[in-house]
Amino acid sequence: MVNGKPETLFEPQDFEFILAKNLGHDAVVYFRTMTEDKDETIAQLERENAKLEDRVEKLEDEDE
Repeated sequence: MVNGKPETLFEPQDFEFILAKNLGHDAVVYFRTMTEDKDETIAQLERENAKLEDRVEKLEDEDE
């Protein structure tokens, strides 16, 4: 909070600045690691979803 008012965060860097200011560099490193892990997990799930969609499409084609 700035002057007793809440701050609006538009980018992850805004949050990193607050973390660094209040909790230190280790908190920023941890946040970045968690964010990267999340991005990797999302990418993996998107690939798996695409494979499943292809499989469903093939099964539907077999039924026709």
